[in-house]
Amino acid sequence: MTETVAPTVPADKNVILDMNNQTTTLSGVSLTNNGNLQILGEGNIINTKSNTIKNNGTLSIEEGITATGVTTYVSGATGAQSTIDNYGNLTLNGGTIIAKSADAIFNESTGKVRINSGTIDANMAILRNFGTASTEEDPSVKISGGTLTAQTANGITNKSSGLLYIEGGTITSKQTEEKPTIYNETGLVKITGGTIISKNERAISNYYEDGYMEITGGTI
Repeated sequence: MTETVAPTVPADKNVILDMNNQTTTLSGVSLTNNGNLQILGEGNIINTKSNTIKNNGTLSIEEGITATGVTTYVSGATGAQSTIDNYGNLTLNGGTIIAKSADAIFNESTGKVRINSGTIDANMAILRNFGTASTEEDPSVKISGGTLTAQTANGITNKSSGLLYIEGGTITSKQTEEKPTIYNETGLVKITGGTIISKNERAISNYYEDGYMEITGGTI
């Protein structure tokens, strides 16, 4: 099935989307969530020209679903190129997120991301965080599990005042040109667990003086 009109969940709706072994191709439009959306079941959502999913509300992705974005990357990454552009609350409990050219997840300033399980395979970054939530109880990004891989860029970039909290999962960057798997510019990165893998000598980098890292566990 091919959609040329953007499927949209209104702000006052709770929706469960069971893919039921179907494939949906979004042609130049995004699945836009303004409400509460849960996506589950075996199936595929594919987009070739825009975000596959734009989340303004509460979105959870469960086991089985594969969301793929093939938007061409151009210099100066923006949310418009990512498979998921997140302004709301995004939880990944399973499934697979694929970005064949650009980033998998772009977390905007109002966004929060929780990755508990699942697979992310991104040509560029797994996640770029511009979120500003900065407490341990309610961070911008919390990674507790999953297998997350970046092919040609930093794995995860923290580019705002928010907290990137890693307590589990396996995070890998296959980039061989001195680009770290975890790259912190201005916020706080806290690592208490998980496995961080780099194919070059820089697994973790704290770039600016006003960025902080706290590492008490995990394997690097």
